[in-house]
Amino acid sequence: HGLFRFHKREILENVTVTFLAYGQTNSLKFN
Repeated sequence: HGLFRFHKREILENVTVTFLAYGQTNSLKFN
């Protein structure tokens, strides 16, 4: 289903952005 595929990609992008933001926060915390 096309709509499901779109949502799946959107979720993946959101997870990636969240993960990168979390990594940056940890970098600032430990430096």
